[in-house]
Amino acid sequence: MSVKILVVGSLNVDQIAYCPRLPLPGETILGEKYETGLGGKGANQAAQAALLSSPGEVVLFGAVGNDKNGIWYLEELAKTGVDCSKIKTKESSTGVAPITVSMENGENSIVVVPGANMLFTEEDLDEKSFEGIKIVVCQNEIPVCTTRKALELGKLSGAQTIYSPAPCPKREDFETFCEKIDYLIANETEALQLSGSENISEAVEALQKKYKIKNVIVTLGSDGFALKTDEELTKHPVAEKVEVVDTTGAGDSFVGAFSHSLASAKKSTIEHAKFASFVASRSTTRKGTQKSYFSRAELA
Repeated sequence: MSVKILVVGSLNVDQIAYCPRLPLPGETILGEKYETGLGGKGANQAAQAALLSSPGEVVLFGAVGNDKNGIWYLEELAKTGVDCSKIKTKESSTGVAPITVSMENGENSIVVVPGANMLFTEEDLDEKSFEGIKIVVCQNEIPVCTTRKALELGKLSGAQTIYSPAPCPKREDFETFCEKIDYLIANETEALQLSGSENISEAVEALQKKYKIKNVIVTLGSDGFALKTDEELTKHPVAEKVEVVDTTGAGDSFVGAFSHSLASAKKSTIEHAKFASFVASRSTTRKGTQKSYFSRAELA
């Protein structure tokens, strides 16, 4: 089976504390449960795409540290079907992400300590691996220069490119590679920050006109998503209402599902986005990040 989707991004070990609610600044509260899991935006998106795809169709470029977390991570990620052969091991700690999850409404707050992710450089990208790829997916938890190079290689190879601006980049950095993006998938906060606008309508208009991005998708949590292509801005509710348990990783589930759909079938952008919204909403019904993601068999 040939590779269809190439994801370039981060791998983090999630350290998750479940609490009655999110603590206020300066406040200490007692949590009710602690778990560790697989995270990092790049690996999350690759894992969701792989769970929906056939074995060998999704490959991840990234880095872990030469520690126990790194060894454990690679063993576990491979079980999702992600091709881990391009993941480097660096003289560093594996990235970690302490996460606090509210048991009241499923909302979360996250701090990322990148570790080996920031040592993944342009030189670690195997240019030949981009040949024949349908989709290249990038985010922002690795060096900007590496993301820029990956998007450039994607366009040179004829692939369609997807970019998730998380964490939100500096606008001056974004301007250096925005013309290489075919699909921008951002949450509401990221879209407003990146565009400097005060509402979603203005944000997507600014992102298209200033940065010349044809397809802008803004995820809106329980409200679904907004989409702007060549036509007018449209908003779409989630396909079905679900009982939210944990929203951690839902945005990455959306990107992974969207990339899978885009690589697998000739449909309209709105159809790809509706499928991604459906898959992402399902992920919020289970605790954790990658372990909350649904496979193709589970969705059947």
